[in-house]
Amino acid sequence: MITLNLLKLLENNGFGTIDKDLLWEKLALGKDGVYISSLGDSHSRGERHSCRYELYSRSKESDVAGYQKLKAILEFLEKSFDVCKLPEVKNRNGAIIAPEVNNVTIMPPTSIANNGLDSNNRIIWTAQGQIYY
Repeated sequence: MITLNLLKLLENNGFGTIDKDLLWEKLALGKDGVYISSLGDSHSRGERHSCRYELYSRSKESDVAGYQKLKAILEFLEKSFDVCKLPEVKNRNGAIIAPEVNNVTIMPPTSIANNGLDSNNRIIWTAQGQIYY
């Protein structure tokens, strides 16, 4: 669920709204914006947990708009290396579904890659990153 906390950090910093244009673990048909997918990671006993993730971005406005949105997020994450807390996430009823996470390190993400075209002939841009927590 750490990727949901990361999505909340992006929402809190003006990159969109969760379930509208910031999507968690699925990019539904007809939806535009950025979605995050957990890639998981292995760790040895006693090591900090980590999670690799992938961000995808597409825009009905233009392919360039989808690229620029992802680029802005990557620049923000690059500067967030020393963030040591990710915010909690609540559902619509106010119940906590992902508690606050402390002692977090957001590693610098990869560069942007073209992941091909969707069914509407729009480019899906992608980048990967890793979080230690």
